[in-house]
Amino acid sequence: MRPQPGQHPRLLFSADELDGLRQQARHGLRGRMLRRLELACEAFRTPGHRAYLDFRERTQRIWRERTGIFTVIPTLDALATAYAFTGDAAHGDFAREAVLAVIEHGLADVKSLSYGAPNSGWRRGPGHDKGKFAQCLSWVYDVCYDRFSPGDRARFAAYARECVELAKESRAFDQAQVANNRGIAGLLVPFFFALALEGDADGWDAEAAASQAAIDIEKYLFLSFDQDGAPYEGPGYAGRIAFAAFAAEILRRRGGPNLLTNNRFERFLEYLLYELLPGGVSAHDLNDTRIPNGSVAGCLHLLGSGRGDLLPWLARRLDLHPARLDPWLEGEDWEPGSFSLSSFLPFLIHWRDDAPVCTPEELGYSRSHAFPVRGVASMRSGWEADDLFASHFCGRQELYCHRQGDFNHVSLYALGEAFLIDAGYGHPWADASQPVDRWFGLTAAHNAVLVDGMNQRGVVAAPGWAEGELVEFQHQEDFDSSLGDASSCTGPDHRVRRALRRVALVRGGPAPFLAVLDVVEKDGRPFLAECLWHTSPDHRVRIVAQGFVLEGRTHRCEALVLWPDPARLGLADSFGRPQVRVSVGAPVAEILTVFCPRRSGERAPRFTAAREAEGRFRITCEMDGKSSCLHLTAGRVMPLRRPLPVGLEVS
Repeated sequence: MRPQPGQHPRLLFSADELDGLRQQARHGLRGRMLRRLELACEAFRTPGHRAYLDFRERTQRIWRERTGIFTVIPTLDALATAYAFTGDAAHGDFAREAVLAVIEHGLADVKSLSYGAPNSGWRRGPGHDKGKFAQCLSWVYDVCYDRFSPGDRARFAAYARECVELAKESRAFDQAQVANNRGIAGLLVPFFFALALEGDADGWDAEAAASQAAIDIEKYLFLSFDQDGAPYEGPGYAGRIAFAAFAAEILRRRGGPNLLTNNRFERFLEYLLYELLPGGVSAHDLNDTRIPNGSVAGCLHLLGSGRGDLLPWLARRLDLHPARLDPWLEGEDWEPGSFSLSSFLPFLIHWRDDAPVCTPEELGYSRSHAFPVRGVASMRSGWEADDLFASHFCGRQELYCHRQGDFNHVSLYALGEAFLIDAGYGHPWADASQPVDRWFGLTAAHNAVLVDGMNQRGVVAAPGWAEGELVEFQHQEDFDSSLGDASSCTGPDHRVRRALRRVALVRGGPAPFLAVLDVVEKDGRPFLAECLWHTSPDHRVRIVAQGFVLEGRTHRCEALVLWPDPARLGLADSFGRPQVRVSVGAPVAEILTVFCPRRSGERAPRFTAAREAEGRFRITCEMDGKSSCLHLTAGRVMPLRRPLPVGLEVS
C-alpha cells in the first residue's frame, strides 16, 4: 500500500508491526543481538571510546578517506535500528544529528584516494558507495522520522534530490555493471530516497522509481547468479543479495512485484551448502573474498515458507557459528560493519529460534553437487569438521564482475586442515589510498597449471577474455569426478590446444584420496607446463622421494606425483604461502598427482599408476589387504567433444 504523508516507519515495517517486532526481540537470539546492538550504540555515542562517532569534532580519519564509509554507514544503521527496536530517543537523536552534520559539512563530498584512484566522495561517481549511502540515509529518515523537525526534513529532502542528480551522472556506467555488486547499489539511489520521502516532499516520482527498481533488482538477481544460484563474484560479494532483498521488501510492501519469490534466494543457499568448508564458519573463498565469508542474511525471509528449510541448519554453520557469533556477542571483538542493515537487521526481523533444524541429509541433499554454468564442482565426504571437501572451478565469468585467472583451480580441506587453498582476496591492505597489488588474482597464485609461465587472461597482468568449461561432473556412491577445460584461457591467441584437468575424490576403498590429472598441449611444440600447489601459510612442505608432504597443524597430506616418474619438483614462497611447482617440458604435458590426507601417526596406503594411453591412467590404492582401482582420464573425443569415461573398482 502507498503510505500517507508523514506516515513512518514505512520502508520495512509500520509502527504497528514494529510493536510486535520489539516484543519478539526481547527473547532468544534476537534478544542477545539487540543487547549487543544497544551496547555498541552506547559506545558510538561515548566520547573517548574507540568506536565513538565524532561527527561534531571530526578529528578521525574516517571523515577524510573514502574507506570511512565502511565505518560511518554501519554506525548510523546501528543507531537508527536501535532507536526503532528500543525507542531510546538518545540513539535516534544521535543518528539524526550525525546525518545533518554530514549534510551541513559536505562530509560525503570529500576528495580522497581509493586504492590509488581519485575519489570525489561517498555520494559521487560509479559504484556501491552512493547506493549504500542512500540506503543508510533513507533508513535513518524513515525510522527516526519523529526526531527530525520540519526544517530538518526539508533540508534532508533537498540533499536527497542532490544525491539523485549525482547518481544519474553515472547511471549508464552502473547499469553496465548491474551484475557487479557495485552497479546494483548505485542504481537504487533514486528508489531509496523516493520511497522514503514519498508524500513528504514535492518532486518525487515514486511510481517511476519503483518501476525502474523492479527491473534493476531482477536483472541483478538473474545476472549475478547462475541458474543454480552460484554467484559469479564469489560468496563474499554475493552478500549483496541482502541489499537486493532489502529493496525488494520495500517494493513489495508498496504494492509492487514480490521479487522475494525469485528462485535465486533459495538456490544461493544451496550454493553455500555445497561450498561450505567442513565444520562450517565460512564458505570456500573462491574469487575476491576472504575467510570467513558467506551469509544467509539476504535469504532469511524464506524462513517458514517451505523454500528455506536449509536456513536453520545453514545459518548455524555460517552467520551463527560460535566462532563467528560468540566473540561478537560476548566480547569486545566487533566492528561497526557488524551492524550493517544487510548483515544484522534481517535477523532482528525474520529469525525464529523454534524453526526446525534439519540436516542436508534429512532434506535429501546429496553430498556432492556441481554448478555447471558457473563451473563449480563441490565434492565431499560430508559436512563435519573432519570430512573431506574438494572444490574444482572451471567455468564462465560475467562481464564487469570481479574475476581471477583461476580456471581449473582446485582446493582441498580435510581432517580440519586447509591443505590446498585459494588465494581469495589476498592479504588485507594496510593503506587503502595505495593501488592494490592484485597478485591474488593471477594464475600463478592458484592451484592451476602455468603454460610457459603465462597467466590466464582476464586479469590485470593478462588483459583479454577467458572462458573455462566444466565439461562433466559425476556423483557416485564411492567417488565424485569432474573434468575442466581451460584451453580458451591462455596464450597470445587466447587459446591453447588442450588444457584439461580431471579431478576425482575417492571415498571408497582403503583410504579416501583426491586424484588430479592434467593434460596440456600448447601448439604441438615443446613447452613448459608448471603445475602449482599452494598450502596454508601455517603449514610446512617437505619434498620426498615420489612427491611432497603437506604438514598441517596436527595432520598431514601425502602428495604423490605418479606421473611423470621421476618428476621435477621445486619449492617457492607465494606471498607467504608455501608453493610446490611440478615442472614438465614436452609437446604434451601429462601430470598425475594424488593427495591422501592422513591423521597424525596414521600410515599411508601404497599408490601405483599405470599409463594406458595418452590422458588415460589406472591408479591403484592398496593397504591392509584392501584395494581400489581408479580409471582416470582427461580427454575429449568427437562428436561433440565427449569426455572419456572414468570409473572406480573397490575390492
